[in-house]
Amino acid sequence: MVGTASKKVAVLIIILALAGLLLVACGSGSSSSPRTSADTGGGEASSQFLVAGKPNKIARFGQEATAAEREAASSVLEQNLRARAAGDWAKQCSSLTAAIVAGIKERASNLGIEHGCAKDLETEAEPAPKSVRVDTLTGPIDALRVKGDRGYALYHGKHGIDYAMPMRKEDDTWKVAAEVTTKLP
Repeated sequence: MVGTASKKVAVLIIILALAGLLLVACGSGSSSSPRTSADTGGGEASSQFLVAGKPNKIARFGQEATAAEREAASSVLEQNLRARAAGDWAKQCSSLTAAIVAGIKERASNLGIEHGCAKDLETEAEPAPKSVRVDTLTGPIDALRVKGDRGYALYHGKHGIDYAMPMRKEDDTWKVAAEVTTKLP
């Protein structure tokens, strides 16, 4: 009888120990619990763009790029934003993906004003105030999330605002895949 009671106590101790491990592994579920490495991307550069309680699919997109990939994308984005701000439409066009250039051409064609990417981009941009074209980049991008040939450049911009810019790799070169930046939550 003593042996049976000992076995029951031993089984109960094992069950309680397993339950305790499960509670620790699952966390408390409260919003005040700290982020785990899975929540923040394991210390990746893009984890700084994750804010508790705010969804940010862009900062979780794909995987973190290598430093060399991030530098290459940053260089192209810097060229694009500087050109846009300065009204250097030819330079901005050279940094855009073929799909974005085709979209510019199609919109211009629909208006009967097709003259090539640079002139068409200028025609689109001229009605907008220069404040809309401002270069929001304050240094190199902070992170690049990639999946296949697509990516998002993430950076801390002016006035404490975080931004993302869609990017796409064409012929082994990063290109900007949008005409405007996206503010992050």
